[in-house]
Amino acid sequence: MSQKNCFVLCWNVRGLNDGVKRASVRNLISASNATIVCLQETKIESWTQSLLVEIVGPVLARNCSFLPSIGAAGGILMAMSDQFFSMSPLQTTNHSVSAEISMLEENVTWCLTGVYGKQLCSGLYHGLTMLRQKQSRLACFRRRTGRRFPCKRL
Repeated sequence: MSQKNCFVLCWNVRGLNDGVKRASVRNLISASNATIVCLQETKIESWTQSLLVEIVGPVLARNCSFLPSIGAAGGILMAMSDQFFSMSPLQTTNHSVSAEISMLEENVTWCLTGVYGKQLCSGLYHGLTMLRQKQSRLACFRRRTGRRFPCKRL
């Protein structure tokens, strides 16, 4: 897989406690051929392997990092194909999950962070800009809109 064929799906799913919604999310992930998935606001307090497989499928479920929700708020899931990527969890905070992602075929590494929470939006761009100065490869996504911050895809 080359960088040109890397498909990232970043989505505020607004809860995955309903089986019908989980099936819908999995169908979209499958139809999009996403190789990296980052889901925010999962509202899942406790993750199991069977739940991961139900949501992202067996291939992506083998290579995951997640932040459980606190009650009915938050929750993040990052998953990627272990056929193309290795993932090393870097940091988990109350509102974010960061991982170092390595593309196996091209030996390219970057950092991916999934974030949720309105209170973080004001300082988020500044923090990502500072991180961008330290990291040569960084893609940034806004929660809800799916649009990228003004840092370019590398």
